[in-house]
Amino acid sequence: MRRIRVLVVDGSAATRHILCHMLSADGEIEVVGAAADVVSARDQMGWLAPDVVVVDAALASRDRSGLLAKMMRQRPTPVVMVGADGGAEAGGTALGVAGDLAPTPSVARVAELGQAVVSRVKAAASGYLPAAPCFTGAPPPSEPRPHPVIAVGASLGGVAAIRRLLAAMPANAPGILIVQHMPPAFTRRFADRCNAISSIQVKEAEQGDLVRRGLALVAPGNYHMRLVRSAQGLCVALDRGPLVSGHRPSVDVLFDSVASALGSEAVGVLLTGMGRDGAQGLLRMKQAGGRTIAQDEASCVVFGMPQQALALGAVDWVLPLEDIAAQALLLAETQQGRSS
Repeated sequence: MRRIRVLVVDGSAATRHILCHMLSADGEIEVVGAAADVVSARDQMGWLAPDVVVVDAALASRDRSGLLAKMMRQRPTPVVMVGADGGAEAGGTALGVAGDLAPTPSVARVAELGQAVVSRVKAAASGYLPAAPCFTGAPPPSEPRPHPVIAVGASLGGVAAIRRLLAAMPANAPGILIVQHMPPAFTRRFADRCNAISSIQVKEAEQGDLVRRGLALVAPGNYHMRLVRSAQGLCVALDRGPLVSGHRPSVDVLFDSVASALGSEAVGVLLTGMGRDGAQGLLRMKQAGGRTIAQDEASCVVFGMPQQALALGAVDWVLPLEDIAAQALLLAETQQGRSS
């Protein structure tokens, strides 16, 4: 399982050491870097591509130049603030206050804070902050807006197309949901092969999987996959309902659910395939405010599904396969900025 990549930013060497130790002790978290100031953090963000940034709130409040806010606009990343000055925000991306850490806390205080920080980091990585008590001086966290999602559908020729699409995604890509028409025995192996060539984690979806940055979920064969909201955040629901557009899983089912759950916070991508599955769903995504992309005829094995979507007026961009990943990423981040 891919661990959550964390960058720690704190002006105190002792505090940085304590934070790094607390976070690294959790098997689901990997501390990939530590910075003493915002300038160093900016330099590290580009090549470390963390999933979450843990920032000393006092340090953020002293960032009069707004460098932290600019950094977050350039590379949107969930931020967890640590400190009594919990009101500090980073360009609208701060997800909440992790706790108050004194320079030399007691052992008991370290243990208490450790649980809070680890919990907030995991919540930030999944795009959701649960209700939790904050420490003295810290306001309660506000519920973040949904993070963007890229929904992908494909059929004949889609195995190779999806592999190329995922291989082009950076480690901090928005959550990706995939329906590929494929028998049940093959979807897990397909997901595993994609995972081996991708910077993001790719897995066959399981009931209740949370949708987060750096994760692509592939619908299991013979199961519809829907995006739903839950108390934990955005997650997937699986069912063996009737065939839709002649398929289970159906691209239309996925796209319809994404349109309902996220509206403009989503990007739909329809790749090569025979038939019309996904065309109506892509139209619903567009009508809900999302942005839509179809693979062009020249790069498709079969142009059927994209052509049907074009005929319905469901497509904003028609692109060759090699350009789709970059455009989907740009649109996903732009959509989130427009709706904030």
